[in-house]
Amino acid sequence: MTIRKALARSVALAGIVLAGSTALPGPASAQIYMTPDDHLAIERRLGRDLARCIDDGRGSYEGVLACGRSVADTCYAMSPHGETTAGFAICGQITAGLLDAEMNRVWSAIKAEFPPDAFARRLEEQRAWLKFRESEFWAARERYRGGSMSQYSGWVEYNSLSVDRLARLHEIAGDR
Repeated sequence: MTIRKALARSVALAGIVLAGSTALPGPASAQIYMTPDDHLAIERRLGRDLARCIDDGRGSYEGVLACGRSVADTCYAMSPHGETTAGFAICGQITAGLLDAEMNRVWSAIKAEFPPDAFARRLEEQRAWLKFRESEFWAARERYRGGSMSQYSGWVEYNSLSVDRLARLHEIAGDR
């Protein structure tokens, strides 16, 4: 049984999804996650809304923060699981994936714009930040180990750090 089918079955049978229990941050972190089928349309819409919001705000630090912070709340409101433990876990993962995709997009622009020596410094900074984010994710999960809020608290930390970093990357890209 695939992870997607197992997740869908657990939603149908028990109403509980342990989304991402086998695909948590690590190498290629949040891009590798499974989203229940009923959330795929939500994910696509949120991705379009995030891009539009950032473009409308012209990538300002405060604008990007506001846009990024709104993704999870909008997901909870649209999700059939709402503000439940399952909804928090699923929307946390969706938000992480969307923020990471936007970070990758901005990172590509930074890479294209910066001279090699300046880019090398930024790359070192980014790698250190990624290690920090992952350690904070796991520390947040550990605080609730064994409890239903473990995934939620991890994703809250992961996404909070990601939104701030995304805003900073937009700021860096705009400074050029």
